[in-house]
Amino acid sequence: MGERYLTPQEAAARLGVSDETIRRYIKRDVFRDVIARGMFKKRYFVPEREVERVRIEGGFLGNDIGLPANA
Repeated sequence: MGERYLTPQEAAARLGVSDETIRRYIKRDVFRDVIARGMFKKRYFVPEREVERVRIEGGFLGNDIGLPANA
């Protein structure tokens, strides 16, 4: 059975952030092994295990990646 991938919208719902925040995380390489499809308009797919890893590790505040939650 293959690995499950999530859209930015699905990943956002799991992490409680906006899909724009997920796109910023993708650009900043927070998630590993992201798949990008499409020549003119990129569609991204994030491994479910990576979303779970970020959820467990925490330490992110909404749109301000890298800021500790207790800052």
